[in-house]
Amino acid sequence: MDYDNFQNYATGAQPYELENAVTKWPVLLADLRAFLKINNNREDDLLKALIESATGDAEAYSKKDFITKDYITYRDIFGDFGEKPLSVGYPAVVPYNFNSAAPIVLRKSPLVSITEISYLLDDVVTVLDDSTYRIVKKSAYSQIIPTGGLYWPTADFTQQAITIKFKAGYGLDSKQTPADIKTAIMQIAANYYVNRGDFSDETKVMPETARAILNRYTIRSMVP
Repeated sequence: MDYDNFQNYATGAQPYELENAVTKWPVLLADLRAFLKINNNREDDLLKALIESATGDAEAYSKKDFITKDYITYRDIFGDFGEKPLSVGYPAVVPYNFNSAAPIVLRKSPLVSITEISYLLDDVVTVLDDSTYRIVKKSAYSQIIPTGGLYWPTADFTQQAITIKFKAGYGLDSKQTPADIKTAIMQIAANYYVNRGDFSDETKVMPETARAILNRYTIRSMVP
């Protein structure tokens, strides 16, 4: 691994993996049935698939998680290259090297909590004491910064030496999802239902009313 090439250390360079399969959705089947004025269950399998597809579209567009999920992400060294701290009172310029004080940005939102941060030290998995870091929560992407001496520990010089487990989302079920987001998802699902995938203009896959709602929640970022 070439330490002089910072591309792999930049925000967004590492994957985000779901730790558990998604089993709940922000829109209930009964709610979509009512929205579509369907009074039977003959198309329930289709409607469930449309809820999943519409939710995926809305989450991808807004860069938000509507149902809280457990994620795992990785870093080669502590800190994300080029990121500026969001915390008031934190140094505006922080070192970025093996004695890093740079923040770690979690590009899933809204951040709920950090489950665990672990790292390789002499090939042994070491769990980072949660008193040595803190979260700076934002409506967009939140950051993790070191506390105490403002430096992260040194990990082994290897790819994905740091593992971060965390939770992100509005809540564990549809009750915590904002009502207008649920409306947007149902509008997208209804559009799929009516057109059955036959779109002459792919820009019309998401109805403008749904787009207008999601724009109120969407994170604007150059990085996926």
